[in-house]
Amino acid sequence: MVPYFRAAADLLNRAVLPAYGDVSSYGSFSPPGTAWLMAPGMLLFDDPRLYEKLGSAALHVGTLVGVYLLARETLGKPTAFIAVLAYGLSTLGLSFAGSLWPIGHPFFYVWATYLAARWVLSNRPIYLAAGLATCAVGLYQDIAIAPAVLVFPVAWVAYRPSVWSPALLAAALVAVVAWYPYLAFEADRGFADVRSLILRSNIAPTDYRSAWCDPGLALTASGDPAAPADTRSIDPLGGEGRADPPVTSIPGGLLAKLNAVPNGLLATFNEATRLPGAAVVLLLLLAVSVLAVAIRLRRAGAPLVPSQAENASRQLDQAERVERRRLGMALIALAVPWLVLIALAEPDRPERFFWIWPLQAIWIAAFFGSVLPSGSRSWPSSLSRSVVLAGSIALVALLALGPLQAHARAWSEEGWAGSDPDEVRLVDHVARDILASGERDAVIGYQTFIFDFMPKYHIIDPDYKVGAELDLLFEHGYGITNLNQCAEGVSPEDEYRIVQTQPRSGIDEPRQSFDVPLDGQYRLIARFELFDVFKRI
Repeated sequence: MVPYFRAAADLLNRAVLPAYGDVSSYGSFSPPGTAWLMAPGMLLFDDPRLYEKLGSAALHVGTLVGVYLLARETLGKPTAFIAVLAYGLSTLGLSFAGSLWPIGHPFFYVWATYLAARWVLSNRPIYLAAGLATCAVGLYQDIAIAPAVLVFPVAWVAYRPSVWSPALLAAALVAVVAWYPYLAFEADRGFADVRSLILRSNIAPTDYRSAWCDPGLALTASGDPAAPADTRSIDPLGGEGRADPPVTSIPGGLLAKLNAVPNGLLATFNEATRLPGAAVVLLLLLAVSVLAVAIRLRRAGAPLVPSQAENASRQLDQAERVERRRLGMALIALAVPWLVLIALAEPDRPERFFWIWPLQAIWIAAFFGSVLPSGSRSWPSSLSRSVVLAGSIALVALLALGPLQAHARAWSEEGWAGSDPDEVRLVDHVARDILASGERDAVIGYQTFIFDFMPKYHIIDPDYKVGAELDLLFEHGYGITNLNQCAEGVSPEDEYRIVQTQPRSGIDEPRQSFDVPLDGQYRLIARFELFDVFKRI
């Protein structure tokens, strides 16, 4: 996230338009849209930890509104109410509510598909223009949502709504204006990054050590015997690392295809709720809803092939044809991007699927909001309402239980506001010591546990280095500049040395570091739970 912090700061302080974002696992620069979303929070808050919150909260509210409108438009109002609660209170929904991590934001996907549905149902191309403009802006935030664009051509093939409108020119203008800074930057690089992202080709330099202050240093894994072996590699989003695929005798291409299907089917559900077995339950509910709607469409004689639809339309009244289009668009909005992701996404990258969770939540909610009520029409009305209500409450509780438990435990242990992590407290301590000397800059070294992309990407973007996030806290919290910009985080001139004594617990935590022994010129000035702070005598 550091490149977006710096780009947003340059936008506000120097009126420099963000030209690029983070570095993908392919060694290419991503679009910088997240910096624009971070800028409002930077204007409102002084604490760097809150810069993301205004933008992420606004997108979360917008996503909830979009979920309601899309679900109501396609699957009915009861489904819409349940879907909003299911998505909004889920672990994955709340994670989007608190972060601008660029992995494709569901806000843009939900609104693009809603506008696609309105285009088909109203036959008004202005909705097509608005949907394409939404996709253009969403792709500028992160291109992970690219499969969502395919909803529009599939919808056109299925239903042949009108296409041309002067509004399409406005949509094209929005796309050009939004993308111009990045494309201008790319023009100077021969569009190498665009090609890399589209073709998924790796252009990361192999001689990355040449950009280090000491190319002879080597990363070593944590010696903690309780920790699993660190197999994490470069992350395509510049965030958490990813686990390298295990060694196997099965050919790599075949293994990837075999892993893609189950991983792609369960990726979002595993993240939406952490309860054992809950992911399979959610997938089954979704599958039943999709199957029930598909059977309903088939019995109604409503195939998605235009010529057949035209023949069927002679025998069906307008209301039923509209209903079929509603259900058909709900299926297209879910199935098209999901199937594309299953076919193309790396099997060890579940976060590729996270942005489709709202549509999955809508279809899960449809089981209780549409499918179950339709199947229980022969029941007594009071019993039918009770079953639907109980099932809806159970679904929301299933998704909300994990986040509520985690927060309740944290609140009981640390209070409502929580406590500052070690990194913030040590930055506060060192900053006070630096400012007490009358200085505004210092040479600060870091020996912390990292993912290996942090120093490796320094040759591509100097913002990538060990301790980059701590440099940001020094800079934005106290106006202190760290003069040590070595990729490996340490240098012989360090006035302060911050040493992480052990990695954090958890298999997703980084466990690699540079082992650089301290000489006798340093003395310990502060100790925190996981960190020691040394100062040169």
